[in-house]
Amino acid sequence: MKTYTLKIRSSEDEQFVVDILNALESKHLIDLLPTGYLGMKGDPVSEHELHESVFAAESTRSFSLEAAKKYLGL
Repeated sequence: MKTYTLKIRSSEDEQFVVDILNALESKHLIDLLPTGYLGMKGDPVSEHELHESVFAAESTRSFSLEAAKKYLGL
């Protein structure tokens, strides 16, 4: 199992993203465990760890918005 940190870039898109996450959770594909908001204290990461996380996120497979909606039945 992997744990991911999710940053929603625009507050206007927050509900849409939450709806997608709830749909994934309802299909038992993920466990949704909100932990906090950007700006709250958390475990510090090194610059190297940050760059590794960004690289990993950028190199993972992704879906178009339309494909994700179709898959989730939204």
